[in-house]
Amino acid sequence: MMTMEDTCVMCGEYVAEGRQVCNNCEKSAIHDSGIRRSFDTGAVRDIQEGKGRYDLLPWDAIHELAIHCEEGIPIHSLVDSGIRHLSCYLRGMKDEPHLRAALWNIAFAIWMEKNRPDMQDIPTRKVVKE
Repeated sequence: MMTMEDTCVMCGEYVAEGRQVCNNCEKSAIHDSGIRRSFDTGAVRDIQEGKGRYDLLPWDAIHELAIHCEEGIPIHSLVDSGIRHLSCYLRGMKDEPHLRAALWNIAFAIWMEKNRPDMQDIPTRKVVKE
């Protein structure tokens, strides 16, 4: 009979006696360095180094990305447009915000592939159903 001690605390899968986390969750778990930084309030957290600075992300650009596209656009169209905008940017064209448009198209191609696989129409990327 399996008891609570026999299951992973993260996903509920079976784990060997004496373990709390299964191998799959252990590989994807948030790792703690064990090194702490302290705050004036007395609180402590893991160190910041090597984790990136999400407070520096360009939120205006991210907002621009979020405005469009939930209904579905074929991925080939997004990739094609993204590459075209990047080409315009690299050639120095200033008639529209080409770098932002390239980012938007590629970001939504990624989103479509993950959330709307029915929009994947690039032959080399299609998943073959048996």
